Parts: sequence; C-alpha cells; structure tokens
Amino acid sequence: MAIALAVGLDATGRIERLIDSLSSTLDAAAAAARSSATALTSLQDGVKQGSAGAANAGKLTEQASTTSGELGAAMSLSLLGAQPLLPLAGQFGDLSTQLRSLSSDLRSIGTALDTSGKDLGHVQVDVQSLATRLEALTSRTGAEVVPAGTLRLAFLGLLLWLAIPAVGALALGVTLLRLGRAPPSA
Repeated sequence: MAIALAVGLDATGRIERLIDSLSSTLDAAAAAARSSATALTSLQDGVKQGSAGAANAGKLTEQASTTSGELGAAMSLSLLGAQPLLPLAGQFGDLSTQLRSLSSDLRSIGTALDTSGKDLGHVQVDVQSLATRLEALTSRTGAEVVPAGTLRLAFLGLLLWLAIPAVGALALGVTLLRLGRAPPSA
C-alpha cells in the first residue's frame, strides 16, 4: 500500500507537470502562429505591390517599345535624297524588340506574383485559423481543466476506495479465523 501510494503520488505529480508544460507549449505555438499570420499578411501586401509594379512596368516598356519602333521608322527620313539617320533606324528597331520582350517578361512576373499573393492569402487564412484553434485548445488545458492537486486527491480517493474492501475482507478473515479456533461449546 505504501509503495502504491509513493509511486502513484509521484506519477500524478509528473502528470500535473506535463499538463502545465503542454499548456505553456500550446501558448507558445499559438503566439508563433499568430505572428506568422501577421507576417504572411505583410508579405502578401508586398507581393501584391510587386505584382502591380511589374504590371505597370510591363505597360510602360510596351509603350516605350512602340515609341522606339516609331522612332526607328522615322529615321528613314530623306533629306535632299540622303538618309543620314538611316543607320539609327536598325538600332531603334532592335531596342523596340528588346523592350517588347521585356514587357512580356514583366507581365509574366506580375501574373506569377499575383498568383503567389493569392496563395499567400490562403496560407495566411489557414495559419490564422490554426492560431485560433491553438488558443481555444490552450484555454481548455492546464490549471483550468485540472487544478493543482486534483489528480493527487483523486488518486488518494481511489486508494481509499480500494482499501475499504481489502480492510473489510481482512477483518472478516480474522473474525472467521477466531471463530474457527474457538473451543467448542459444551
């Protein structure tokens, strides 16, 4: 009985410490998830701005490509039968082609960033939901659920409950033994 008492009280003490540790771990996890959700919101805003910037830069380079192409065409101007600016026409044409390619790349980057921003939004919602669930779980663990000493008191009550029939059986056995040894009455 003494061994069961010592082992049981030690085990309940460990369980109580584990519950406290679980509660603080859940608190830390909830705080980390909440911070991650906030960081994801900021990151999503940055990605959206990057997407808008890339789209605007794509439009601007498209306009510059058009203007460069028009300048290349204007370089074939003839003055008194001579075309002094004609060598520049090819350079403006090449520039127009490069700017058109850059514009396409920038628009593709803008589209990819927009998709990434939407994905970040979904992840942010999931992390926010996780933080909320962790906070709810935290509120249902620890000292609020199992106040300090409750497990020890329950263990002592169980031992007492189990000891009552054992003590009763022992008392009954001793009584029966005494009755069995009693000298027969005349």
